[in-house]
Amino acid sequence: MTLLSFARMEIAYVGPVPPLTGGISQHGARLTEALTAMGHTVHVYSWASQYPRFLYAGPQTGPGARQSGALFELRWWDPISWWRAGRRARSSDLLVFPWVTPATAPAYRAMMAAASPTPSVAVVHNLKPHESRPGDAALTRWILRRLRGALLHAATDAETLAGWVPDLRVAVVPHPPNLEIERTPAPAPPPYKLLFFGHVRAYKGLDIALEAVRILVERGAPIELTVAGHFWEPLDRWHERIETAGLRHLVDMRPGYVADAEVAALFGSHHVVVAPYRSASQSGIVPLARSAGRLVVATKVGGLAEGFTEGTDGELAPPDDPSAFADAIQRAVKRVGDEPSSPPTTSWERVAEGIVELGR
Repeated sequence: MTLLSFARMEIAYVGPVPPLTGGISQHGARLTEALTAMGHTVHVYSWASQYPRFLYAGPQTGPGARQSGALFELRWWDPISWWRAGRRARSSDLLVFPWVTPATAPAYRAMMAAASPTPSVAVVHNLKPHESRPGDAALTRWILRRLRGALLHAATDAETLAGWVPDLRVAVVPHPPNLEIERTPAPAPPPYKLLFFGHVRAYKGLDIALEAVRILVERGAPIELTVAGHFWEPLDRWHERIETAGLRHLVDMRPGYVADAEVAALFGSHHVVVAPYRSASQSGIVPLARSAGRLVVATKVGGLAEGFTEGTDGELAPPDDPSAFADAIQRAVKRVGDEPSSPPTTSWERVAEGIVELGR
């Protein structure tokens, strides 16, 4: 590389972007847009088929438009497509990819080998997978030890990573909101409306939220809960659980992928966003809630607590404790109607700058 290339780099980004669904796809779109806005040339190589069905139960593509200029040629079952993407990246100054699950380790290792000597930087979303399997840690180290650097959104992950790969260059930048959401006044309570948003998976603790709502109703609190997102488990089980708990008229189930255009109105019609996770590295939901000016109630796992200020922007509770989570919700709703919580102070430009500095 020349001195000029340090100022304006050619970057190959290999990962999901719209119309692929989910926060990682939105993250990829925002990051590549920010890199382009900084003057870098960005080539985007994305997935035509990202995961086998048993690994990702939700819809893999959504109603949004395809990201302009992206090539959707990668397939989880096609090593030739991995190698081809890596060879294309070889002409770039830097290869960037998101690290989400060890299941993608063979694909990204093949790309890194094919792109050599182009260095690689990963955005590490999940240092440890939510549903662990034998060999996960070994596969993760196998990839991370071959990186030039890693960008993380949680300081807690950086501490863990330092123990795994001590010499790896690391940057920690708080997670910006994936979508721009206008801050609107909350609806007048009561009732106080809670929002559980995103994929409904075991580690996200919807059962804890439901039990917390039942406890609050027993205490006489005017509480309602909306659950909006794709369910990874049979929906009938959740309807039965809600019916048994006597919450049928207090829980609004909205199963299915929520389009980007609908997110702002959804957040705007609620008072508090709940994240009763059992495990987490960080979450894209918390910065969305703060961007919308909504309070957050979350558990003390991973980097969730780094996304807001307890007692100001939201409340925290220990994981797997519905009663404590109910207490945290009660503390939060007492502040509904106060000045809106402060918006996130981070930006996609900061994330892009972190990537570029690691790549140099």
